[in-house]
Amino acid sequence: MKIKQNSISYYVFLILIPVLLIAGYNTNKWTNEQVISEDVRVYYAYLPAVVIYQDLSFEFMDELPDEFIKRVAYSISPEKDFRYLKMTMGLAILYLPFFLIAHLIALLTPFAANGYSAVYEAAIHFSTVFYVLAGFYFLRKILLRHFTEKVTSWTLVLLLLATNLLFYSTIRTGTSHGYNFALITGTLYFFEQWHEKPSWKNSLVIGLTGGLMVLIRPTNAIIALVFILYGIYNKRSLRWKAELFRNNATKLIFILLIAFLVLIPQVLYWKWISCEWVYYSYGDESFFFYDPEIFKGLFSFRKGWLIYTPVMALGIVGMIGLYRNARKYTWAIPVFFLINIYIIYSWWTWWYGGSFGSRPMIDSYGLMAIPLAVCLKFVFKQKTWINYSAQLVLILFVALNIWQSKQYQKGIIHYDGMTREAYFRCFFSWHYPKNYRELIDRPDYEAALRNIDRTESYHTQNMTPGEQKLFNLAMNSEDVKKQIYALDVYHGDNFIGFLRDVVTHKDQHPQSYNIIQKAAKERIRKQIVNNKKWYEKVKQQAAEKQMPVDSALKKQVNHTFFLKYIRKD
Repeated sequence: MKIKQNSISYYVFLILIPVLLIAGYNTNKWTNEQVISEDVRVYYAYLPAVVIYQDLSFEFMDELPDEFIKRVAYSISPEKDFRYLKMTMGLAILYLPFFLIAHLIALLTPFAANGYSAVYEAAIHFSTVFYVLAGFYFLRKILLRHFTEKVTSWTLVLLLLATNLLFYSTIRTGTSHGYNFALITGTLYFFEQWHEKPSWKNSLVIGLTGGLMVLIRPTNAIIALVFILYGIYNKRSLRWKAELFRNNATKLIFILLIAFLVLIPQVLYWKWISCEWVYYSYGDESFFFYDPEIFKGLFSFRKGWLIYTPVMALGIVGMIGLYRNARKYTWAIPVFFLINIYIIYSWWTWWYGGSFGSRPMIDSYGLMAIPLAVCLKFVFKQKTWINYSAQLVLILFVALNIWQSKQYQKGIIHYDGMTREAYFRCFFSWHYPKNYRELIDRPDYEAALRNIDRTESYHTQNMTPGEQKLFNLAMNSEDVKKQIYALDVYHGDNFIGFLRDVVTHKDQHPQSYNIIQKAAKERIRKQIVNNKKWYEKVKQQAAEKQMPVDSALKKQVNHTFFLKYIRKD
């Protein structure tokens, strides 16, 4: 089927380009170090370490200023005392062309050529946009082989604007999901090409993209299931597939060989850094395959995929119609989908830390677009009023996703502690409700490492309201946590439980309690100073009692601390 260039879906694709560029344009994001941060710091760290500092052992970090060290995220092996990068280097390879351009610009301009100035942040941001657009380029080609221009256009729009792919392509760029989306979608296109004409060229591309996918996230290897099951929908097609594989066995071996060659740099890095050919860099983090949290992963208000990306429910329903509309995917997509969600939601943090919605599901949106298109095709064939009603609902899906993406960016949708109550209380809100912190219930990460899905509320049971407030303050203050860790008074694997003991049995932990108390009083002091009427009242009291304002302020802070955190009535 020849794809027309001057078509509706073609112009829709062109419109996606400025949408991504404009929606993602935010200079503050680049200058405030918000791109190369969190997990991206680890994926990215290979590049400056190799290209700029020529030191993958990260010994160069000892000579850098403290504020710069915070930008680089490496781990230290407790057993062998070496520094290593937790994530594999697949994303660094995809970043590389953009990094080199940024480095050249930095060398020729006043930007610091240290790998972490704003020009590098901008480069990683635009690399995400580039790869996501590449994914949509191939997705359009795939969809037009099976569906009309109208269905294809709607699918492209919904996949970007009605899913959390929009957030990770514009606001939180640099993460692996947009890149995996592009690789999986592009590989899917070449899967189809290979089955029609199993050439060496197609085999080479599949080997390269497949190897890169695994190098980014090893569990991406299950994309091989789609390759194996593609085209199988009855006994006759099964015989055809077996014959195709038998006649092209050398090309299949070639694909595996190329994929293995892509993995060699990672294997060599592991061998050099740890003396092991395969090094598990995630420490205590693991999968619990015997106890997956699939229902929570799909429907939890904390991070449920279908709660925050409800349009994808249409993709699941559309699998029913694959045989009639995209026959060659009859088994490939459902089998991949089931195994994929089983693996994803078997991970110890099934909510995947701070994220908007269920972010690991973004990787397979290129595949899910096909059953989504099947569902849209069925809807658009219905009576006029049903058709228009359905399109209105789809527009509402887009509006919901854009609204909630901005809510998450602003912090109204909490990064990992949403509850049913918080979700509906904040649904139409652009501001925090007064009791927002009481609505949030964050997970206990240390318990999750032991396959215990427990939240803070478990630890705050039987606390007084004041103790709960101190506990929440400590849990949400990285500075407080660091100071307590520095005391070397905490021993064990349940820090949240330790904090509970600190605020409920302060006499047993006086040093730690003093840190929390000091932080609470400092917060009160700032509240008083920033409240004009309150501060004027303190000054008036100081004048009446002929005492320094600082002394009156301290007295007011202590009194407020008692009322807010100590008094039990």
